[in-house]
Amino acid sequence: MKIVRWVVLIPAAIASFYVMFDLSVSSFFLLVSLLCPPEDVISDTCNNETVSSILNAFIYFSTGLTAVVIVLISTAIAPSHKEYTAWSSFGLGTLAATYLAFQTDAWDQYLAALIGGLISVFGVVYFLRRKNNRP
Repeated sequence: MKIVRWVVLIPAAIASFYVMFDLSVSSFFLLVSLLCPPEDVISDTCNNETVSSILNAFIYFSTGLTAVVIVLISTAIAPSHKEYTAWSSFGLGTLAATYLAFQTDAWDQYLAALIGGLISVFGVVYFLRRKNNRP
């Protein structure tokens, strides 16, 4: 059973990225349709300054949350070496986020992903060490 969990870990992490991406994009468009007044929508873009600020905050939040979910899913699936798995998934996620940031010039979202990933890694390490009574 352990080998199956190790084999499934990377596809599950990738799948969690795509699920979170799909949920984030769907939620974004739902927020646009709910929050943006119809007279402020031009070419499917909301031109209301207040709503645009809310939508930008949502983008940063969902980017950070995606990183958190990836680290947590990877760590939960790993049958052992959970701290190393958390750091490894954060490291590989950082490489992927760096590539995407260079391709899209979305450095603010890159920073949100790094912060979310770091928060989740430190949270996982803290939880595991408390569970095992280690400092």
